[in-house]
Amino acid sequence: MSSPRPPIPWPAVLRRLVVAAASLALVAALVFVTFEWLADPAALRLGRGASPEAREAMRAAMGLDRSVGTRLLEHVARAITFDFGPSQARGEPAGTLMLQALGPTLAYALPGWLLGTAAAVLGGLAAARRRGVDSALSGLSTALISTSSVIVVVLAQHVLAHRLGWFPVLGWPLAGAGASPLAYVLLPALVWALLQWGPDVRHYRAVFERELAAPHLDGLRARVCRSGGPCDTRCGPRSDRSSRASASGSRTWWWAAW
Repeated sequence: MSSPRPPIPWPAVLRRLVVAAASLALVAALVFVTFEWLADPAALRLGRGASPEAREAMRAAMGLDRSVGTRLLEHVARAITFDFGPSQARGEPAGTLMLQALGPTLAYALPGWLLGTAAAVLGGLAAARRRGVDSALSGLSTALISTSSVIVVVLAQHVLAHRLGWFPVLGWPLAGAGASPLAYVLLPALVWALLQWGPDVRHYRAVFERELAAPHLDGLRARVCRSGGPCDTRCGPRSDRSSRASASGSRTWWWAAW
């Protein structure tokens, strides 16, 4: 007979929902205050040469002539209900613009993330197994982490796209551009993968080092030795492996075990 299903902790669920709504409201309020303090949306849309009368008319058309408190409460309420309202820059619904940008964003991000993750996993495994590879990849990873991503993006676009002409200079395919979407996606994906690879390869190196040094692998290696598989003196007890690795000075004990 199966045990009864535990009841749903509704008070904890409600507390989490209240905290999430409060956090979203706080962020929305901070965003509203920041943009209200930085610039006038009506002036940004009309430009510097607009007259004060035109700015006031635009503010009235955009609903900016209302009190700050009213607009703040409306902004927070829209954020909580995921109603983003119209875009102040283009006048179109912001949700529609976000959906239109979703395709190009995923086309840039997803291939770059997959490529960067695969390269980081392979690099981390190679660094965990071979000391020389570890030194080279650690140096390259440090260089990438120490370099601003803006510099990497600008250099890649300037050299590969502008100078060499291997990729289009501007973003998503335009009407009559004559190039396939792959040409526009490839360079951003490569740059994304390169920037992601720097910190990720260190993470996966640490993961593989910990797993290669796990005690449960000792039994597996011993069984391979006893069964007549590929084995040498490195399959001895852990203390022997550690002493031999320390004496050689070229490998840690987990590499001697491997």
